Amino acid sequence: MKIAVLDFNCNSVDIITVDEAFIEEKYNGEIEDFLTEHCQYNLDMIQWMGPIAELNLDMTEQSFEADDFVWTPTEQHIEHFKTKKSDCSQILEILLVDERIFGNDEEHLVVMDFYDGCAIERRYDNHPRLILLYPTTEEAKRWSCVEEKVLSYTSCKTEEDITPYDIALAHGVLYWETEL
Repeated sequence: MKIAVLDFNCNSVDIITVDEAFIEEKYNGEIEDFLTEHCQYNLDMIQWMGPIAELNLDMTEQSFEADDFVWTPTEQHIEHFKTKKSDCSQILEILLVDERIFGNDEEHLVVMDFYDGCAIERRYDNHPRLILLYPTTEEAKRWSCVEEKVLSYTSCKTEEDITPYDIALAHGVLYWETEL
């Protein structure tokens, strides 16, 4: 089930994907309780709605699977990645494990340039690069569930300590650049 949430403060729409059985089981079918307790929305500041086809506002996608937040990149995030230059000063190694990309039980230590919202594999040949998409620091501050997972998943002590690298560790979604 998809729920579109219009935020009166910033005139943006969050699209939340959630299993109806989860709302039924955890919140007795009460969508308002799910939005306030699980997603931490202030109901006074939003108007929640079902159909989203007619909405013509900036949309961000959030997916909730049971108790875990799963960040889903949108076209906006992909376009954001495509505008990035590949000469970032911050280069970090990151251990990637992704069955869809690498096959079973494979781990790859990859050197990447980290940006706010995406990381790009550092390569010196013509092979496709790996791209890691993740929420920007602004998105992480806006969505408390993203921030909470980063703080529990990494060594960050406060919100101010969070870097794009930390967000990538907690929420990164891996692609070959040819997929984007």
